[in-house]
Amino acid sequence: MKRRILFVSNLLIEFSNYEPLGILYLSASLKKYGHATCFANSRLAEVQKAVMEFKPHIIAYSITTGMHKELLDLNRRLKKNSSFFALFGGPHTTFFPETIKEEGVDGVCIGEGEEAVADLANHMEKDEDISNIENLWIKQGGEIFRNPVRKLIQDLDSIPFPDRQLIYDRFRDSRDNKIKFFISNRGCPFKCTYCFNHYFDAIYKGKGKIVRIRSVDNVIKEIVQVKQKYALGFLKFVNDIFFFKNEWIREFAEKYPGKIGLPFYAIVRANMITPERVRYMKRAGCHSVAMGLESGNERIRSEVLKIRMSNDQIIEACKMLKSGGIRVFTQNMIGLPTESLDNAFETLELNKKCRPDYAWVSLYSPYPNTVLGEKAKDMGLFDGNVNSFSFTYHLGSPMNIPDKKEFENLQKLFALAVEFPWIAGSVKYLIKLPLMNFYELARKIWKGYAFKSRIFPVKLNFGEFVKLSVKFLLTKGG
Repeated sequence: MKRRILFVSNLLIEFSNYEPLGILYLSASLKKYGHATCFANSRLAEVQKAVMEFKPHIIAYSITTGMHKELLDLNRRLKKNSSFFALFGGPHTTFFPETIKEEGVDGVCIGEGEEAVADLANHMEKDEDISNIENLWIKQGGEIFRNPVRKLIQDLDSIPFPDRQLIYDRFRDSRDNKIKFFISNRGCPFKCTYCFNHYFDAIYKGKGKIVRIRSVDNVIKEIVQVKQKYALGFLKFVNDIFFFKNEWIREFAEKYPGKIGLPFYAIVRANMITPERVRYMKRAGCHSVAMGLESGNERIRSEVLKIRMSNDQIIEACKMLKSGGIRVFTQNMIGLPTESLDNAFETLELNKKCRPDYAWVSLYSPYPNTVLGEKAKDMGLFDGNVNSFSFTYHLGSPMNIPDKKEFENLQKLFALAVEFPWIAGSVKYLIKLPLMNFYELARKIWKGYAFKSRIFPVKLNFGEFVKLSVKFLLTKGG
C-alpha cells in the first residue's frame, strides 16, 4: 500500500506569504513514487482534522530552532490518540539530531531529505527495515539507529519541481499571492561563522560538491509552469547567493526577459558585485536585492564573523546597485559576541552611508553547532539551551550580554533610524526608554511600507492590500 504523508509546519502561520519550498520538494519526491501527501498548519484543530480525514501513515514536521518546541508538543498531543510515524526534519534536526530522544519522535532527517523521505515511504510500503536509511536517525524499541548522510544530489535538474499544489489547493491566499518563491542553486562556498555552512560541509565531507547550480533552462521551465497555472507578478529567489558565475547570469539575462519578463528579487554578496554583473541583473529584470552587511565594525566582520570584505567594498557595491537601478535591502545583526553597543551604532552608521531602501537587522541567535554559537557558549554568553530561543530573532535575544534591552530596542528602531535623520539623532536616548512594544509596532509598519513600495512592489487591489496588511501586523514574526 502506498503511504500517506501529512506535512505539518507553523511557518505559513507565523510568516505572511511564506512558501515552504523544502516541504514542497519533499512532496514532489514522494509523489514521484505514487505516495499521497497533504499539508496542515500547526494549529491543533487543523492537524486533528487532517489526521482524521487523511489518515496519514507518516506525519512529517518541518522545524526551525525556536519553533521546534511548539511542534514537539503538538506531536506528543497527537500521539495520545493516533498511531503514526513521527518524522522531524528541517534546520533544527540537522543542527540538533539529538531531537530523536524527545518523547514521541520516531525519526529525524539530517540534511537534504528528498531521497531519504522517499526511501522511508518506499520501505514502509514494502514492510522493509527502515533502521538503516541514510540521512535518517530512527528510534525503535528504545534503540536509536544513527545513519550517515548519503551523497549530495549533484544534478539539481534531476529533482522534481516543488509540489506547489500541496498548499495552493488548500490555501487560497498562498495560491493567489502574486509573489512566489524559487531557488536557482544550493549550497554556499563561504564560511561565515554565524551560519550553518561549517556544520553542513562537515556532515557532507566527501559526499560531493556543496555548491550545485541548476541550469538556466531548468529554472525558466519551472517558472513558466507556475506562471501558466497560478497568479505570478514577482519572483523571490531565496537561495543563499543568486549567482556564482558570469556565464550563468549572462545566459539568464539573455533568456529570462523574453520567456518570463517579470521583476525579481535575489540575494547577493557585496564582494561579488561588479558593474558587469549589475548590468546583467538589471537586463534580466532584477528589481531588488538583499545584501549582507552584518556588522559595521570591520574587526567584528573579519575576526568574529569571518567575512572578508571592507566597509569601502560594501559602500561601493551599494552604489553600483543603486546607480544601476536596483533597490537594495541590507541585512545586519546586532548583539554579537564581543560587540558593544557602540559597535552596533557603527553598523547603523554604515547603513546610513549605504542609503539602502530598507535596512533589516536581526538580534543575533547562537544556533547550535555553528562556529559562533559554540564560541558564545565558551564565552559564557549562552547556556546552550536551545529551548530558550524565541521562534524569531525579532522578539528577543537568548544571549547574556550587557545592555541587552538597549540592543533589543535598537533592533526595532534600526531601520527607521537609517531612513530618518531625526530618529538617528535621538536613538541613543530612545533605546533606554521602556517602549519596546511601541517600537515593535513602528518597526512593523515601516517594514510593511518599505517592502510593499520599494522591495516587492506588486500591485494589489484594496481587498488584497487590507488582508495582507492585517495578516502582517498580527503575525509575531513579521
